[in-house]
Amino acid sequence: MTALTQGVDTKTAQKSLERDISDSELESLRAVTPKNDSKKHPDQQLSAAVASMSFAGFTAVQVCNCLRISADTLYRYYRDEWENGHSNMVNQISGSLAQRALAGSDTAAIFLLKARGRGQFNERQTVDLNASVTVSHKAELLQELSGLLTRGIVIDVEPEPEKKEGTEVPPSASAT
Repeated sequence: MTALTQGVDTKTAQKSLERDISDSELESLRAVTPKNDSKKHPDQQLSAAVASMSFAGFTAVQVCNCLRISADTLYRYYRDEWENGHSNMVNQISGSLAQRALAGSDTAAIFLLKARGRGQFNERQTVDLNASVTVSHKAELLQELSGLLTRGIVIDVEPEPEKKEGTEVPPSASAT
């Protein structure tokens, strides 16, 4: 018994798989010709394929059909690759990317700094500007705003409540 299957009951693994897939998918799994089930397991090539397919988002049915293995073989010999293939692949890729960045790849370094630099290396810059604007001609304002928007400047504005005639807004409230 391998380290992957120690303490794992095959019937339990099969029932776990049956809960994860529909009846029609289960029938198609049982109909698979177990071509690779005659191999000595675990097989390194199949192990890598199961991990890659797990990372790519394949279902158990698709993995079994593609690799020509039964669901029992998948869970008995490749359970770790199936359940942890995604996270293991992410770790390998991020390690490889970090090595490339340290070896001098500008592209890898820039990507890692933007992705993991906690906001220090973003291309986006935010400028907070609090000002009052007096609009004399709405058409002029709209033209100016459309010019800013075409240049990629984003304007986040909350309109002030309209003043009712006869009421004054205190100076501290209008200077936002």
